[in-house]
Amino acid sequence: MLSIFFSEKSWFISSIILFSVLSRKALSYPEIHFVLAKGLSFITRRQPEIVFDAPWRVEQGEPIPIVCIINDAHHYPIELLNINVQVFGDGFQQDYSLSDIFTEHLYPRHIKDVYWYALGYIQPPEGFVGPISINPQIEFTLKGKRPLTRNRTRIIYTDNLPGLSHAPLRTYIAREPLPTFDGWYYGDAHWHSDKTRDQIEFAAPVEIAAVFSKSIGIRWLAVTDHSYDLDSPLDDYLSIDPDLPKWRMLGMEIKAVNATYDDLVVLRGEEVSCGNAKGQNVHLLVYGVPEFIPGRGDAGKTGFEFKFEPDLSLQDVLERVQEYNGVTYAAHPNADNSFLGKLILNRGTWLDADCELEGCYGLQFWNGCTGKRFIEGYKRWVRLLLEGYRRYTIAGSDAHGDFNRIRQMKFPFVKLGEYMGSAFGKPRTCLYCGETLNESRILDALRHGRAVLTDGPLAIFTIQNAHGHTANIGETLSVGEPQESVTLKFQIKSTEEFGPLSKAVLYRGDLSRKIETIELELDLNTIPNRYEHQYQHSTTAHTNCYFRLDAKSQKDGYEYRCITNPIWVMSGN
Repeated sequence: MLSIFFSEKSWFISSIILFSVLSRKALSYPEIHFVLAKGLSFITRRQPEIVFDAPWRVEQGEPIPIVCIINDAHHYPIELLNINVQVFGDGFQQDYSLSDIFTEHLYPRHIKDVYWYALGYIQPPEGFVGPISINPQIEFTLKGKRPLTRNRTRIIYTDNLPGLSHAPLRTYIAREPLPTFDGWYYGDAHWHSDKTRDQIEFAAPVEIAAVFSKSIGIRWLAVTDHSYDLDSPLDDYLSIDPDLPKWRMLGMEIKAVNATYDDLVVLRGEEVSCGNAKGQNVHLLVYGVPEFIPGRGDAGKTGFEFKFEPDLSLQDVLERVQEYNGVTYAAHPNADNSFLGKLILNRGTWLDADCELEGCYGLQFWNGCTGKRFIEGYKRWVRLLLEGYRRYTIAGSDAHGDFNRIRQMKFPFVKLGEYMGSAFGKPRTCLYCGETLNESRILDALRHGRAVLTDGPLAIFTIQNAHGHTANIGETLSVGEPQESVTLKFQIKSTEEFGPLSKAVLYRGDLSRKIETIELELDLNTIPNRYEHQYQHSTTAHTNCYFRLDAKSQKDGYEYRCITNPIWVMSGN
């Protein structure tokens, strides 16, 4: 595999990846060993990538899992000498040795694997609540052939990715679970495992995601690796293996995790590259389909053949998914593609015509952080609703590993970056699945829009007509005539972790006039209980319409947000 790093083909492919990353940065552990030509790269180091990670939150009294991941040690083998972790918070500091954290005997250990990891646990002080800093340190020696670097002891903190802060990991120890209601379950609808491994990134195994999910409070997650990564051999991300060893291995790993835990469900999904209405490559989240769907149009695997047309059109993929009664959502539909990304990799953006196709259930516009793409996606979703299309929305982190903060390739071969505001489970989708959580109920909730998006508080509501019939989020309530009275009942909840509730806004979408207006705005800064609120509102439909609810909380100057899917109110006439 080492020859891949310096071959003429790899130089061309590297250029392609350079352009593609400029068009959309990967939220991932960055791969630093793929070079442009003859070793040209400002970020390459002659040692394996070493990354520590931990969940961004745990509940009081629970141990904090921590993982050490070592990538590309088959090129740069090391001798692991020791790992120490310092944990400090308000009023305390504790030091942990390797034997305190890891149950297995790890050192001295010669590591020469393509990918190696070890999972351990830290027990924080009893009764502590609030933010803590976790400062891991690894001591090792390089065991390569270069005499100037061989056997020299090195110490790194948090990671050895060049140009990053190497700052301690930050974990919040919460007094309470994530705010929720009976029958509602949190999940991450867009996450990448270690099978997403290519020229610019690597990630974390499903096993680690399962452990960290339980710590965070996530009850389900969808593993949505890229279609153009899942068809590669295990040891060569530039080639294609028709036997699909990655796809098969991922299936076995997911099956093993689901057999291990009875309170966590892992969905096998896929992020498929396919063609939009203009024949450009866009990404589609697919759930509930047992077969692999090819999509390598924007993978940069074709070398000098310059073939970047989609393998399948969006329509083709939707029809294939419908054969299995699967579910699809547009992944980051307002992705910001640069001119070069469009020119070189034929990457495009989701068009309204794509979102309107039968079989597309909705949009995943909350993709990691909020910002310009979030706002544009939010507006597009509302526009589709007003046009009469019942398109739902879900949220996902799009993290490739990244359980504490985002570490990413900012400019290939030149610069890395990191962002503290997003991670696995930030944001998340809360689904209504009733008393039992399983794959079938999760898929059914995704299919029917029984979903709420949040990075903090949780808000749900119902609507009841004059005859006592009630509709929940994602459903339709029938009324005998437009002037019939309906009653909306809200439940909104936050916790100390996300701060007191500040505002709730009820929106009405008039499907006749195609206008969305504010039906009701609640200032929650003056309510007696700032962390939990119930409210009842009566109104008339006037015309066919929908209602949806937004709620917010605030803490330390940051505003957390919750967005529900609509409930439609339709006249029987």
